[in-house]
Amino acid sequence: RPGLRFEQDTMNPYGGSNLWNTKTVAPRIGLTINLTRDQKHVLKTHWGRFYDGIETGYISRSIPGATAPVTRWWWNDGAFTDLGNPPKPADLEFRDEKSSFTHLDPNAKLPYANETMVSYEAKLGSKWTASLTWVYRKWQDMLTRVDRAQTIDEGYRIWDPVGKGWVGLVDVTNPGDEDWYVTNDDRAKRAYWGWTVAADRKLADGWSLAASYTRARTYGNVSSLRGGASTFENPNNQINADGRLAGYNDDEVKLRGTYEIPVTKTRFSCNFTYLSGQRWTRTMSVKDTKSSGAWMYWSGTLFAEPRGSEALPARKLLDVRVSQSVSITNQVSAEFFLDVFNVMNNCSTVELNTRGNTNQLVNKVDEGVYSDYKKPTFQDTARSLRLGLRLKF
Repeated sequence: RPGLRFEQDTMNPYGGSNLWNTKTVAPRIGLTINLTRDQKHVLKTHWGRFYDGIETGYISRSIPGATAPVTRWWWNDGAFTDLGNPPKPADLEFRDEKSSFTHLDPNAKLPYANETMVSYEAKLGSKWTASLTWVYRKWQDMLTRVDRAQTIDEGYRIWDPVGKGWVGLVDVTNPGDEDWYVTNDDRAKRAYWGWTVAADRKLADGWSLAASYTRARTYGNVSSLRGGASTFENPNNQINADGRLAGYNDDEVKLRGTYEIPVTKTRFSCNFTYLSGQRWTRTMSVKDTKSSGAWMYWSGTLFAEPRGSEALPARKLLDVRVSQSVSITNQVSAEFFLDVFNVMNNCSTVELNTRGNTNQLVNKVDEGVYSDYKKPTFQDTARSLRLGLRLKF
């Protein structure tokens, strides 16, 4: 089954000239082979190219006048102050900053992913089916945002109180004089592979069962299909940027089952999911501050270890439903149900505070570990109940 998809995408600000105009052709092909005459053993394979959907985020920073210029008074020690209550002029440096205008590469192309899939499916008797599936995706032409006028001062470092070591960094010394540019960048990397083994028994004799196990990995140096522009906005964002990306689980197990009492037709259903902890990375905060004779213009957050070195706790989620259908007329019926979500009340951490350092001082040993380091910021919802009534007609 060959296919060819054509798209043309254009964007322009209201009343303005066109800022984006691309034409894409995406080839795709699928092949199914019956390995036996009874068609109980089937091999399926697919290769295809999938382009990103167009969105205003590509051009929003490239619209003239969309971002107003900002005038700031700048403390000599690097801190901002309130324009309504400025300190003595002798303590300040005046700078009229440019607006955050971003030039867009006129030849920029839509990001896309090439996907390859191979699957083997088998019918086992009249009720069971089993499958083994492998998927690989690799993204290309991802968009990044860079400063073409960037100037760098090297020789800085910050102490990692958790890892007990130094992490080198640089100072970006042209604040207010940036020349931002969005373009496709070969340095942006992102790929995914995963394989799944599954078995399924259709509802018969009052019960059904489905089970699957998936092993997967997403890796690269950008966190989104669009290239994670911040990765390449300055060299500090590229420190330890390569590795395992967040947003996926190394291991995933799913079990789903239904049992129906023959006499009353009452159904009991359960859904169990096991998710190994998602990947996260310890970070350090860097502040524009004086310490040991060093003063940083740049402030931000950087990775203190290779990306994805840490893993959150595994999640074990069990949901249960009990339902009973009642006929009202030949055409109308009602279903009463009780849902119990997260039966085991397993409130695993989904997100946590990744910052490890306290004072953010450059070129100076700071032994303090941030008090909120590894504290949860989001957890699974606790056990909850839901009673419901559904009318069918």
